Amino acid sequence: MRVAGTFQAFPRVSISAGVAPIVSLVRGRLVLSIPDDSSAMRRIRIRRKMRLAKILVPYWYLLLQNIATSLQTPGRAAFAREIGNMVTTWAWIEYLLDHINYRILHRGEGYRIQKDIPISLNPKIAFFRKSFERLPVLSGLKDRALMIVTRLDDLKKQRHDLIHGSIRRLYPSGVGKIARITYDGPLIIGSEITYRLKDVIEITKEMRQLGRELRSFANDVHAALPKKANYNPSC
Repeated sequence: MRVAGTFQAFPRVSISAGVAPIVSLVRGRLVLSIPDDSSAMRRIRIRRKMRLAKILVPYWYLLLQNIATSLQTPGRAAFAREIGNMVTTWAWIEYLLDHINYRILHRGEGYRIQKDIPISLNPKIAFFRKSFERLPVLSGLKDRALMIVTRLDDLKKQRHDLIHGSIRRLYPSGVGKIARITYDGPLIIGSEITYRLKDVIEITKEMRQLGRELRSFANDVHAALPKKANYNPSC
């Protein structure tokens, strides 16, 4: 037996006990089928579950997405905070380096190495190193200066990864995947580096320690140099 009709919703239908009706959509109309065997009830349960799943799946997806985001938020916040700490700590290191180089240039005959104060990081470190290698007035501080240069070179690589890299993925465990680009003539070379949150914290601690040593070293450089400026770029 088959009854066809157009409905706005499933109607309430009185069916004799033991008979399992089936409602299906045929060419835009809801069709009520009343088969003779009760096995059809299993099919209607499956269909109801499928309809329910179609309604609920988008909401479950959004819920799971929100849960995943909330789980990642602490890790992301901590990672970003430690990178911020590292940025400000490194800025302090470069500030001290600038002041040392300025004193060498104007009071230690650093103009014999180059006429202008270096601006970007690699030239800053290069001028710093050459000054202690070549200028007699600074020869007593050469060993300490070269140790500082070695630590600057090591830390600047990690700093470059985290500052100039692009954070591709961050996990709740505090592990970050950093995409880096390096240059080789006309080519760029991409790579992915893994940093853990505790790695970033440790790097920042090392930078702070280097900054304290560089501040103390700046005082020693100040004491070793002549008190008056002797800048003479014409030499």
